[in-house]
Amino acid sequence: FFSTLLEACPFEVSSLVSDEEIDNLEEEITMDFKKQGIDFESYRKAMKGTKDDVRMSLRKRAETRIRTRCIVGRLVDTLKINVSEEEVKKAFGQEKDTPIEVVRNYLIFQKLLDYFLKSTP
Repeated sequence: FFSTLLEACPFEVSSLVSDEEIDNLEEEITMDFKKQGIDFESYRKAMKGTKDDVRMSLRKRAETRIRTRCIVGRLVDTLKINVSEEEVKKAFGQEKDTPIEVVRNYLIFQKLLDYFLKSTP
């Protein structure tokens, strides 16, 4: 679904924005490794990659995430999809370890998917 949207809506992502997203991805990866008891820097060195190599390998993924967020945001605005505070609180009660903004975004994303699933023959 999203790959089709990304192909249909091509646009460039500025290097400043993609660099920020690469920073976010590196942080996520570092945290994931840490949860598994692995030091990301040790892993990177064992793979014989430099910090720049890692950043280059994350660039396409970062740009895809940015483009996807932009397209989804535009669709959500255009279709006037929103979630109530009550929906967020109810869902947040089940996901106490998850930041509330992540819960809100998940619910909005679910409504967007539901919209397309219902409108597809």
